[in-house]
Amino acid sequence: NSENEKAAELLSTILNSVKINDAKDLKNNYFTNIAAGYSLNLPNGFHTKTGNTYNIIQLQKAENQVMGCIRTFTTNEYAQYAKASEPELSKIENHKPININGLNGILIEKTINNQDEITNMLECYLFTASKGYQINFSSKDKKQYDASKKDFFDSISSFKTMGY
Repeated sequence: NSENEKAAELLSTILNSVKINDAKDLKNNYFTNIAAGYSLNLPNGFHTKTGNTYNIIQLQKAENQVMGCIRTFTTNEYAQYAKASEPELSKIENHKPININGLNGILIEKTINNQDEITNMLECYLFTASKGYQINFSSKDKKQYDASKKDFFDSISSFKTMGY
């Protein structure tokens, strides 16, 4: 029992030492996730939501139906998207090969029709040799999505890995 308590205390200490900065200035919204090794500018008005982990950060625009997510992964499930220059990828509807700050990836714009709800989504996958990053922004309100799309592109374009 004593060992379990020590282990729980150590785990708590470790988790408390992992810091993810909170976005305070919603007009200058630079976000760094040191644990996952990346940074980017969040779109204007966005902030992180509670319950984030180092590999999944949930985002929300204040008082708005626009959401976002940044996920870090090490699986090969999206490996084909890392080959951004391959002509076959650009033939897939709404799949645009991209290179952001030296990282190959793909940009996907899609509409998801789930029962009576329609969600508009911009999704991006970027890759290093050992990690993948998924960034997405979505809204069920088409006007809000369209009004925010340039901010989404700007945010994705600012994505940088921290070199470790």
